[in-house]
Amino acid sequence: MEDIAIELVKQHAENLDNVAIWGRVPYTEDDYLIGKLGFVICLYVENPHEQERRERLMQAAELYRQACGDKAPPLYAWEDRPTRGVPSKGIDYERGLSRLRGQGFSFLLTHKDHHTAEHHNLAILAPADRGPDIPELGYFYATLPTGWGVNAHPYQFVPLMLKLCEIIQPVHGTIGMGLIPPPWQERAYDCAEQLYPLLHQHIGLDAYVPSTSNLLGGMSSVNWLNAIDNQLLEKLGGMAALRASLPETEYPVYNFGSGVLIQAGSAPALGDREVGDLLPQYRAVAKFLKPIRVPFRPASLYVPPGAINNDASERQAAIEYLQRFDD
Repeated sequence: MEDIAIELVKQHAENLDNVAIWGRVPYTEDDYLIGKLGFVICLYVENPHEQERRERLMQAAELYRQACGDKAPPLYAWEDRPTRGVPSKGIDYERGLSRLRGQGFSFLLTHKDHHTAEHHNLAILAPADRGPDIPELGYFYATLPTGWGVNAHPYQFVPLMLKLCEIIQPVHGTIGMGLIPPPWQERAYDCAEQLYPLLHQHIGLDAYVPSTSNLLGGMSSVNWLNAIDNQLLEKLGGMAALRASLPETEYPVYNFGSGVLIQAGSAPALGDREVGDLLPQYRAVAKFLKPIRVPFRPASLYVPPGAINNDASERQAAIEYLQRFDD
């Protein structure tokens, strides 16, 4: 499976939406579509309990659905994340959205088969309360096929991402090429070792699933578009320091009001360790952002063979992944 996944990327370099990565759940005869490639949008928000923040997340959800057009995921899968299993059916999106005002919510908008990777997914986490066991960050996680930005809407992708940032006002986040796992992500984690060769070779692929763990103090990795709020930008020395490190000719910067979106090069890229393509522009952005990047973050699908269910090995793999653009 490892060589097949890498070969698929080579064969479909001009249309990565054709890549479908199948994996076999260990100790079973069950094969699942555990990954597709596409754009992964993950933006984090502070104080998600505030009603205004939650309203903004709902506005962003509507914008995403409009961008998807007739490909918009039809199923509002759950209102509160279940402790076991996945509900076999959801409630209507509009009905679900109307019930979210004034309530804590975590929901996933996807297609009906939660065990199969699809290009269009939306997940939002925004607890209504604060407390020791409640995340202090919320998130907006969405995916799109590469063809949406490259072929269908080549001049609309960055403006759409900028509009999302204007609405959501993220504290930080990344947007770019990534592995899109099934909505029920445990299925992909079961097969994570089979994904490792692909993710290790193509370092431009985001390998995270949505999670707020360890991200209150800063962002984790970088991708093609990188959002930071004005407070984090000031910690880095402000726009003067940004421009001294990242010249405008190679690194466009877009202001979304409460922060900036930093672009690493003219187009998103996969990178390829085998041919020495280590994404120098991503590395330059990673170097500039390093003071506000967290040293460790779990919830990655980057798991080397033999590391799964081994806490020490998984932690080391997570650190390795975070540092893949560092010197």
